[in-house]
Amino acid sequence: MKVISPALRVRLGLKKGHDFDVRHSHIEICIDSDTGKHVRTCLPVSDFPEGATCNPKHPLYHRYDITRTEQAASLWRHKYGAEIPSEIDIYWAETLSASTTPYDGLTPLTASEHSVINRASEFGDFTLDMLWLIVECLDWRPGKPVSEEDPGWIAVWAEEQEQGNYLHIVRAVLGMPEVEYGWKPPAVVALESN
Repeated sequence: MKVISPALRVRLGLKKGHDFDVRHSHIEICIDSDTGKHVRTCLPVSDFPEGATCNPKHPLYHRYDITRTEQAASLWRHKYGAEIPSEIDIYWAETLSASTTPYDGLTPLTASEHSVINRASEFGDFTLDMLWLIVECLDWRPGKPVSEEDPGWIAVWAEEQEQGNYLHIVRAVLGMPEVEYGWKPPAVVALESN
């Protein structure tokens, strides 16, 4: 049984943005590379546990693949009034740069926030799932610093523990100064001292 750290427990307990949170949903972006048209599929992790979505030998793999394909086709028809092309590229939100597709979250972004996202390559590997975490789950805004005492840093730290440099990329996107490697947000220090 996998031990869950206190920070990851906080991260998994976020109550907002589940349709944009890769800890709660399997999210893929289906893109027509010729036109740039795209849709976002979202299926609950609880329906297709870890391993089911990437392993053709997993018993739920084919059900996941069929469900995602049907959802993408339906979304495409609704969004574009046409059938989904037979040749599309499919990307996990965790692997797609945040600047690849127009932002389709629930929270409207300003022109200056879009500008920050469009410069994402300057910050390292700033992906869609990172953008959704800060905007849809934590209510933070690109280009706007956040107090280092904010409890949202615990969720960012949980991701840092699994994917190094996460904290530094998020700080850069928020327009915050760099910190030394190994630095922990005060909210994380407080959590760990309890």
